[in-house]
Amino acid sequence: MKSLLHIIFLAIVSISCVSCEDEIQEKAKEIFTIKSPISMLVTIPELGIENALFESDGFPVVLTSINPLRPHMYFDKYAFGFLFQRTLTSTFYKELEANLELCIGSATQEFELHKEYQLRPMDEDSKNNMYIVLAIRNAEGNYVYKADASRDGYISFTSYTETGDTIKKCTLSGEFECNFTSEYGNAKITNGVFTEAPCSLVTFTR
Repeated sequence: MKSLLHIIFLAIVSISCVSCEDEIQEKAKEIFTIKSPISMLVTIPELGIENALFESDGFPVVLTSINPLRPHMYFDKYAFGFLFQRTLTSTFYKELEANLELCIGSATQEFELHKEYQLRPMDEDSKNNMYIVLAIRNAEGNYVYKADASRDGYISFTSYTETGDTIKKCTLSGEFECNFTSEYGNAKITNGVFTEAPCSLVTFTR
């Protein structure tokens, strides 16, 4: 508790102390980063990339706003939704940054562990929508690869733990794989794994 209060005090002082701003931000990042590993192998033949490991150990939390990088889980007895967004980096391709989005929205399927939810376009009645999005930028922030809503692949969940008392939360682990085709060429994600992703949880009753 003392160390946390100390960091908060330093953050207040930093408003009038520009020289120590970077150091304070780095300390705050260390304290408010949630451990939530995710990794995947990416292959993009047009870029000469084959089974390149992209990964992220966790994500920073902004205490004053809803963090869009935090996964979200919504479900009731007959339907559920899952949204996961993360930025991943590669130790081999240090100049590249991958933005990944996993999404499942189903009003006709129940949540199950170890089931491969096949990616699919949104139904005409909007009851199902499952996709993965991948975008990769270089150090200048320009896209070197971008593909919207892959429908060729799957997302599965390997573990689920509900936590929290007054505010419901859960942690999810899972796996994913998919293929992409876009104007940038073809791409493939294999061995995608996310571990103990902490989710905001909303439940509904009918």
